[in-house]
Amino acid sequence: MTADAVNGNGTDHTEGTDGADGTAGPTGMTGATGATGARDTDSAAGANSPRSGAAGANSPRSGAAGADSPTGTAGTAGTAGTAGTAGTAGTAGTDARRTGAGGVLVAATVTTGLVAGLFYAYACSVMPALARSDDRVFVEVVQNVNDVIQSPVFLLAFTGAPLLTAVSAWQLRGTPRPRRWVYAALLAHGLAFLVTVALNIPLNDRLAEAGTPATAAGASAVREEFEDPWVAWNVVRTVLSACALGLLARALVLYGRAGRPAGSGRQTSAYLASAAGSSASR
Repeated sequence: MTADAVNGNGTDHTEGTDGADGTAGPTGMTGATGATGARDTDSAAGANSPRSGAAGANSPRSGAAGADSPTGTAGTAGTAGTAGTAGTAGTAGTDARRTGAGGVLVAATVTTGLVAGLFYAYACSVMPALARSDDRVFVEVVQNVNDVIQSPVFLLAFTGAPLLTAVSAWQLRGTPRPRRWVYAALLAHGLAFLVTVALNIPLNDRLAEAGTPATAAGASAVREEFEDPWVAWNVVRTVLSACALGLLARALVLYGRAGRPAGSGRQTSAYLASAAGSSASR
């Protein structure tokens, strides 16, 4: 029994050594627990965990997201949107200023046309018709015309045309091509205004001071002193005003072209564009 115990049970005891290896099994579980601890340690890692509550710069779900966070990228996009809004507001302001300058240029052109038309009517119809009248009728009618024409309607156009042209020239100082034409129109306006104030108006004043001539000889003398020089200077200011009108019209055309987007002169219909695209794809 003792020998058997030594031989058999000893062998079994040797196998019990394997049991010691079995004891290492729980140790292995302990090792697994260590691995679990390692995972916990990784879980506590703030910078590298994709789910970390205190994630750093690389966490896509971080509450305090940094430069690489989608939230941070969205914030940058918001800043770009603010810059775009400011650019849109600046463009709107530029368009408003351009619209105002265009309106003043149109007003200058219209008032210049009214004044040029008035002077032209005197040159081609009023004075030739009065030339057929006798001396007393001529003096009386011209005196009446010179009296009624001094109204706010005439003065608004007569003084407004050169003033609006001057304002338009100042507004278009940054646009070289239309500006030159407006400056030339302003020069023509200045000359026409000078002729009217220095020559035509003094003749009108002398005619008014003469009153109604008592005799035909007196009426003839008054008419002779007035008619020929007044008609000649009226033709001069008519030509100058017509030149100012043409120059402003040219400036208006150039100003409109300057504000037209590039390539907008020729427009292609949506159907033709679609057809061209289909042909290119084939």
